[in-house]
Amino acid sequence: MNRTAIIVIAYNRPKALKRLLDSVKSAVYPNDPVSLVISIDKSNNKEVTALAKEFDWQHGNKELIFHEKKLGLIKHVFYCAGLTNNYDNVILLEDDLIVSPYFYLFSEKASEYFQHEEKVAGISLYNYCISESSLLSFMPIDDGSDVYFMQYPSSWGLCLNKKNWHLFLKSYVDGDLSDDTDDPPFVKSWPDNSWKRFMIRYLIYHQKFFVFPRLSLTSNFSKQGTNTPVDLNIFQVPLQMSHRDWHFVNTEDSKSIYDCCFEMTPGCFNKFVPAFSSYNYIVDLQGVRDLKKTQATHTVTTRKTKSPLMSFGSQMKPLVFNIINNIQGDDIHFSLIDNTSKQNNNVHYGHTEYVYKYMHQNLLNRFSFIKYFYFYISFEFKMYWKRIKKEKVHTDEKK
Repeated sequence: MNRTAIIVIAYNRPKALKRLLDSVKSAVYPNDPVSLVISIDKSNNKEVTALAKEFDWQHGNKELIFHEKKLGLIKHVFYCAGLTNNYDNVILLEDDLIVSPYFYLFSEKASEYFQHEEKVAGISLYNYCISESSLLSFMPIDDGSDVYFMQYPSSWGLCLNKKNWHLFLKSYVDGDLSDDTDDPPFVKSWPDNSWKRFMIRYLIYHQKFFVFPRLSLTSNFSKQGTNTPVDLNIFQVPLQMSHRDWHFVNTEDSKSIYDCCFEMTPGCFNKFVPAFSSYNYIVDLQGVRDLKKTQATHTVTTRKTKSPLMSFGSQMKPLVFNIINNIQGDDIHFSLIDNTSKQNNNVHYGHTEYVYKYMHQNLLNRFSFIKYFYFYISFEFKMYWKRIKKEKVHTDEKK
C-alpha cells in the first residue's frame, strides 16, 4: 500500500492543466516516492492528452488514465476518489487550481493527525475568504490553531482516506442523501451533477466536518467549465508560501467550528457566550439562512426583528466579536425566530457570480449583458421546473 497519491482531475482545459501541473511539479516533497495520477475524462482534446503524456514527473510513479467513455463531472470525481482503494490517502485536484509549494506536506501531516477523528470526513487544502452562502467576507475566528472546521466540503483541493470515502459512499448508495430538505438555500440552485451537494447532506446527516487550513494550500481560478458559465476571480485566495510547523486541534477542543451556511455552530458559540447555552438557537449573521426550516426557537441575526432579547453593534469583524465583546448597537439581534423577518436577500449563487463578474470586471458590453440575462432566464426556468416536478411527486405520493 502506497502513502499519499496526487490525483489530477482533467477534461478539456490544456492551459489550466499545464498551470496546475507546473505548480505540482515545483512543490516540496518528502524523500519517499510520491505517485501522481492524471485522470482525463473523454473529450477528444489532443492537447490535453499530449500535455499529460509529456509531463515530466521526477518524484515517483506517474500513471495516466484516459477514459474511453465520457463520465461527466460527478462520476469522474467519484472515480478518482475511489482510488483510495490503492493508496493510504488521495489528494484530489481539479485542473483549474494552483497549489502552494507546501500542499503535499500539509496533506500528509493533517491526514496523520485526523485519521482517527470520527467527526472528520475529509481535509480541505483551500481556505475560504468569501462565504459561498452569501458571497460576504468569511473570517473564521482565531482559536490558536492552524485549522478550523466546517460542515461543508471542499472541492478546490481536498485529501481523503479510504475509510472516510467508503463511509460517504455507503450513505450515498443507501439513499440517505437523496433528500434535499436540509440543503442550504444557495445549494438548491446547484446542478444535479454536483458531487459536493451530496457531501454536504452527508456531513449534516452524520454530524461530521471537513478540516480547513487558515492559510490556503490551493487557489481557484474558477475557469469556465461544467458548472461555471464564465471565468471568475472571486475565489482567488493567498497561498501559503513559506514552511511552517502546523498546529492542529481536534473538534472537541476547537473554538472555530462552522455549519453548512458558513455560520458558527451554537455549540462553538456557547464557548464564547455561555449565556446563550440555555437557548435552542441558530446563528444567522449573514441573513441568508432559511428560517422557515429550523427546529430552533431563537436566532442570532442581522435581520429585522420585533422585541429582540438583546441587541449589539456591527463595528467589529468578524461579526461574532460584537456579541462576544458586548458592543452596543442595533445591528445584530438575539431574538425569537417568530419575531424575526423571514425575508432574506434572496441571492442565488449563480446570479451573484454573474453580477460580481460584470460589475467589477468591466465586462458591461452588449454580449456580456445578453449572456447574463440568458443565464438568468434559463436558471429561473430550471428552478421553476424543479419545483413543478417536486410538487407532482408529492401529489402522486399522497394519492
